[in-house]
Amino acid sequence: MRFALAFLLGLLCVVHAQTISVKNWQSHPAILEIRGIYADVNTLIAQQKLKLEAKTFGYCPSWDLERKKYATANGIVRRYVKAGGSDDSAVTFDHTYDALGRLRFVLVKAGAVNNTQLEQRWYFNSNGKSLWVDRRMTGPGYTFSDADFLREMVWNPKKAFTAAPPC
Repeated sequence: MRFALAFLLGLLCVVHAQTISVKNWQSHPAILEIRGIYADVNTLIAQQKLKLEAKTFGYCPSWDLERKKYATANGIVRRYVKAGGSDDSAVTFDHTYDALGRLRFVLVKAGAVNNTQLEQRWYFNSNGKSLWVDRRMTGPGYTFSDADFLREMVWNPKKAFTAAPPC
């Protein structure tokens, strides 16, 4: 019995530690866990079990002109959305946090006047390490960069929500 239990635990660890690849990312246990967190937060929002606070700032070229924060009764932010743009493009960052307030998923949607549409899904483990990025783009392309998106992601949503306006 102990051998069988040890074998199963070992197998589970191997499957969970399996490298995420193009072939397995959609069914990988780590990605499925994050999708579960995302679905749970969506349910909490639909059931109005999270408190919504929002701020909007006047126009200036920034990806931080609109802020929305969805938090539990005890103040843990589970969703943080920020959006903005310039005269020729716009970006929305939809962040999802786990029950401990750790960033686990970011959906980035970006568009430009040249009809470029970009959608990226960033998956993070509980330590904040990027596990996978799913990228989809239509149109001729634009100067959006992963480095810019990473720099704009919100790891501390309480601090970000109360930060001074961008301009």
